[in-house]
Amino acid sequence: MKYKYYETLYILSPDLPNEEYDSLAQKFSDVVDRSGGVPVKVSMWGKRPLAYGIKKFDRGFFILFRYCGNSSTVLELAREMRIDERLLKFQTIKLSDDENPETAKEREANAQASDRASYDENHGFNQDDNDFAEDGYEDDDLPAYDGASEDEVGDDSEE
Repeated sequence: MKYKYYETLYILSPDLPNEEYDSLAQKFSDVVDRSGGVPVKVSMWGKRPLAYGIKKFDRGFFILFRYCGNSSTVLELAREMRIDERLLKFQTIKLSDDENPETAKEREANAQASDRASYDENHGFNQDDNDFAEDGYEDDDLPAYDGASEDEVGDDSEE
């Protein structure tokens, strides 16, 4: 069966215990399941600063939730989210009109593995090689930063 593919980013109050974040993520996943949808992936992004204050909070706990369903699935999830006072804000977008849930799950799993490998490769991460001193770098070898000279910045004075 084909579904529409959605992504909902929601922000929870930052002062909740960690177990409550897990329980809310499970609650919203169950709402999608009960309303005929298929949960695909829940990504816990953790506590992050907000661009502007929401309900007197300057930080929030972010969760990205991807799922397959139809419009009634989205409406029921939004209804449940509006009721819960621990939720500060949420936004849902449609990623595609025609999606197979199993294909979406496979794609998410492959993307996660690929992202991890790419990150490790691009950032030179190596479990056996994580000490700067072993690489020949000592704190004394690094140049001290003493600010930019006038030649580097340019002269803004008017004559």
